[in-house]
Amino acid sequence: EEFDLSSHSTAVSSVVPIADASGDMVALTTREGFAVYNFRSQQLDLLGVPEPGVKEGERFNDGKVDPLGCYWAGTLCRDASDEIVPKAAKLYRRHGDGAVKMVME
Repeated sequence: EEFDLSSHSTAVSSVVPIADASGDMVALTTREGFAVYNFRSQQLDLLGVPEPGVKEGERFNDGKVDPLGCYWAGTLCRDASDEIVPKAAKLYRRHGDGAVKMVME
């Protein structure tokens, strides 16, 4: 089954399963940050927006969950000509308590 998330965000870059008794929810990264999507209600809730925030041309690129349940996700940045900007990437970690920390710049 397909789900159109274009009304919620311009990009979804990673999707990971989460412990949910209903099986209706997944965690994901969008252009704007971390989120949870409910398949049944088709509702997307942004979680723990990274500080200082995602800047123009930056977007989340990929993400994975570690054995402790932390969701790690990296960003990349493109300039006006759509070229990747060197050394502009960041790595974020979202903890189970919702806190989002930039761990590498």
